[in-house]
Amino acid sequence: MRYSLLLFLLASATGFAQDNPEIDAASGLLKDSGWQLVVANCGGCHSTKLVSQNRMSAANWVNTIRWMQAKQGLWDLGANEETIVSYLSRNYGIPDLPLRRKPLILAEEPEL
Repeated sequence: MRYSLLLFLLASATGFAQDNPEIDAASGLLKDSGWQLVVANCGGCHSTKLVSQNRMSAANWVNTIRWMQAKQGLWDLGANEETIVSYLSRNYGIPDLPLRRKPLILAEEPEL
């Protein structure tokens, strides 16, 4: 029950609940264009739960892929890379909504 509520709240906060409510039971990934490529290429080496727990911009997803290629033996994704990065940044990108409150703005610098 708690897991379902957490998943719902996370999906709602990032806009997924309205756009793409279906989640693949086996991988835990949102079913959207390119999700099978992510399962095949990412899930071959690690759990897809590792994918779904991260939130990154497209540039950071690419940097992570480059690191995995340089250090972990990930193969060249070729033409699939664009589809994979697009899926990841769209569904597991940085949410538009702030995840925490904005910093307080002080009227003056505090005296030390």
